[in-house]
Parts: sequence; structure tokens; C-alpha cells
Amino acid sequence: DETLLLPEPPQPRIYTASNPLSGEAQTEDIRSDSVLGGLLTALSFPDSSYIYSGTDQVIRSGNDTLRLSSSGVVRYIVAEGEISRYLIPAQGETPTQLEIAETCRALAEKAVGGLAGEGRLFLREMKREQGSWSVQFGYQLDGIQVQVGDQGYAAHFRVEGNEIAQFTLRLRTYADAGTRAVVLPERQAVAAMQSMNLRGQELILLYSDLGGDTVSVGWVAD
Repeated sequence: DETLLLPEPPQPRIYTASNPLSGEAQTEDIRSDSVLGGLLTALSFPDSSYIYSGTDQVIRSGNDTLRLSSSGVVRYIVAEGEISRYLIPAQGETPTQLEIAETCRALAEKAVGGLAGEGRLFLREMKREQGSWSVQFGYQLDGIQVQVGDQGYAAHFRVEGNEIAQFTLRLRTYADAGTRAVVLPERQAVAAMQSMNLRGQELILLYSDLGGDTVSVGWVAD
């Protein structure tokens, strides 16, 4: 198979990574100028929401609940029998795939994109699952995809009908560390891939964020 090779070995930037909610005090008095206060505003949760301390922070607004883990994962599930506060604007009776993607993108940008630092969001996957839509957005650094944990995404939405029934956000902040990584020249990486009987797969450069204070980068077969 013919493979387009880069003329020079890539030298991707090294980035630091952090949880933007780390260090936020667990208190019922949420300051609007705090990171958490800004996140609640972005997610349309009023300042009067209650917080309970524990393994997770549980933030309630009416019948709606956000759960924030210590690792910066935010989860929302609409209460059974209730209407979600996150509706999909539609010109017809049911939202189109484009209307669904754009609504989820806008919410992801408001909640996740503003805290991502050097990270940028992109549509990672959109597919039908048992009558609902699954929409995923990922982080990019310099146009290179970031694999966040085992599942990879920065934001995952499940859309039922004309509403977002649940979502999971993985909040991460990326900053340029001021240095460059050393990776294999692409020709050597291709040879290594072929030696492992991975012919026909695409060789891509990928950042890996496992929750530490830096992200690693290297070639992977996709």
C-alpha cells in the first residue's frame, strides 16, 4: 500500500493537563466568578442550586441533577418523567441530524470549550443507538486528536426525540509546556506497523490524556 509520508519527522508540542475544577471549595455558596459558578451558568443551572459534599458533588436545580466527580467528570441525566432543560430547536416536527449536532456542539463549547485552554473541540462521532442519537466531541491540540481516558471523548450526549436526555463532560485544561516531543520518523512508524500485521490501517499521531499532569504523544494504528 502507498502511504503519504511527511518530509520531516513531526515534532509535536508537549502539553500540560489539569482538572479546571481542582481546588474548588465544596460549599453551598457558589460564587458566580468561580470556575464552578461559570460552569453552572454555561449549563443553565441557577446560582441557588444546592451542593452536597461526598465522593461526588451533587448539584440540584428543581428536579434536575448534575454530578461532578473529583476527576472533573460532569454527568447529567433528566429525571424520569420530566422534560429536559436542554431542548433541540427544530424547524420541523423532529430535529434533523444537523440541528442535533449543532445544539450539542453549542452546549459543549459553552461548558467544555471555555475551560479547555489550548484544546479545541471537534465532532468525534455521531450515530443512532436504539432510537436515540449518540453524539461525541473530542479534544484536539494543534489539530491532533486527544484520547481522554479509555473512552476518548471530551463530551458525550444522548438525544431522545427533541431533547438531550443525558450527557457526560470530561473537563480538562491544556497548556503549552514550551517543549517539543520526540517521536519516530513516520517511515519507521509505518515499518513497525507493517511488521505487526497492521496493513490496511491508518497511521495517526495521537495525544493520550490519562488524567495526569501531562499528555503523551505518539503514533497509533487506527
